Parts: sequence; C-alpha cells; structure tokens
Amino acid sequence: MHHRRGSLGRWARKWLYHIRYALNFGAAVRMAINRSPRNAWNSTQPQIIIRNQHDAYCSPEVFDIAFNGPRTFITFPGQHDDCWDNPKPYVDLLQSLA
Repeated sequence: MHHRRGSLGRWARKWLYHIRYALNFGAAVRMAINRSPRNAWNSTQPQIIIRNQHDAYCSPEVFDIAFNGPRTFITFPGQHDDCWDNPKPYVDLLQSLA
C-alpha cells in the first residue's frame, strides 16, 4: 500500500523511529508502568488524549483509564497512523493550543 502511494520512504523512516524508541529502555519502562488501566496516568497537568476512530492499537477503553489530572478526549477520523499520513488536523490542534 505504501509503495503504491509513493510513501515507502516515510513508512521506513517511521519504523526506524519506532525501533529507536523501543531500544530506549527508560522510555520502555515508563510506558509499561503507565499502560495498565489500573494505574492512574502520572501527570497532574491537563491532558489531551487523541484517539483515531478506527485505531486498532488504542482501545476505546482508554476513556475509562484513571487519570490524576483533568483530561480532554478528542477523536479524529482515520486509523492509527493517520497522524503521519494526514498530519494537518493534528498540526492544527497543536497550533491552536500553543
């Protein structure tokens, strides 16, 4: 699919970032600790959680996780990697918050 769309280079770069992140042991430990639905997310700062409508890697149960701070949920249309393939809505959101 990425080859047909001419985005094979972006796909490969994205996976290199994923591999580099996975090899960062400290980040992996922090992510593992915070992944459990029984554990409150640590930040007491306001949090914005973005979930794409058809995201196979982010369960709708994210809405039930305990948080220590206030949170806002935003759902965008699309799939898990839409932030890479169609970044405009995400960039617009970040710019509106800055």
